[in-house]
Amino acid sequence: MKKKHYELIIHYNDPGFPGLLRLSELARVAGLHPDLINRFVDLGLIEPATQRPEPLFTDETIQRIGRILRLRRDMGVNLASAGIILDLLDQIEKLRKELDTLRGM
Repeated sequence: MKKKHYELIIHYNDPGFPGLLRLSELARVAGLHPDLINRFVDLGLIEPATQRPEPLFTDETIQRIGRILRLRRDMGVNLASAGIILDLLDQIEKLRKELDTLRGM
């Protein structure tokens, strides 16, 4: 007789933090091992939106992980270099928004 297999999936549904992903969910969506996600956090490549009661991540984190993986695959950069590149891209985007705001005045 074949044993039944049940899987329990718990989604974090805090009204104060809608749309946040648990580490396991982020790893599944990104197609990565949770340990690699933790390494990205440890290196400062990604940041959880909150640490209570566990690390929770925004949907934007998925895009950032995609950028990290593309930088590694397409350009052959290491994780430290990917962090520097992402920081520079974030600063450029922030400056573009500020420039757009100033032009609108």
